[in-house]
Amino acid sequence: FRSLSTTDEIAPTMLDIGEILVPQPETGSVRMVFQETFVPFQGVSCRVAVAYALANRGMIRRLAGDLDEAHRDMNEALGLARSIGDERAIAHVLGRLGNLATARGAYARARELLEECLTIRQRIGDSRGTGLAQGNLGNLAIAEGDLARARSLLDESAAAFRRRGDMWGY
Repeated sequence: FRSLSTTDEIAPTMLDIGEILVPQPETGSVRMVFQETFVPFQGVSCRVAVAYALANRGMIRRLAGDLDEAHRDMNEALGLARSIGDERAIAHVLGRLGNLATARGAYARARELLEECLTIRQRIGDSRGTGLAQGNLGNLAIAEGDLARARSLLDESAAAFRRRGDMWGY
C-alpha cells in the first residue's frame, strides 16, 4: 500500500488494514496502523474519511483504556459526520460511541446511540452495518445482564451475516 501514489489512495487503504487487524489480540499493531492512518487523512479533502479515521482512532484509544481521549475523538468524528450529513459515517461513529458508552457502564446512553445506529443502518439498507449494530446491542444486553435479549439480538446479527453469505458481513 505504501507504493500507492496519492494520499487519497493511501489513507483509505491503511484504514482498511486497521479494520482487518482489529480482531487480533495484539492491539499495538492496530493502534500503529490507525495512528499512521490518521496522518494522511489529515491531508485528505474528504471530510468523511477524516470522520472515519477519528472514530477508529477513538476505538483504539478505548481498547487501550484511554476512554476520555476516545470520547473526544469520537465526538469530533460524530460532529464532522453530522455536519456533512453522511448517514453511513454517522452510523459508524454512533456504533463506536455506543460501544464506548457500554465500556463506561453508561448503558442507557449506549442503548440510545446503538439504536440510532441500527435505525440508520436499516434505513440506508446497509446489511453489514445492521448485523454489526445488532451485535453491539447484543453485547450491551449481555453487559446489562439481559441474556434473553442478548441472545435474540445476537441471533438477528448472525442471521444478517448469513444472508450476506459470510461470517463477518464483509
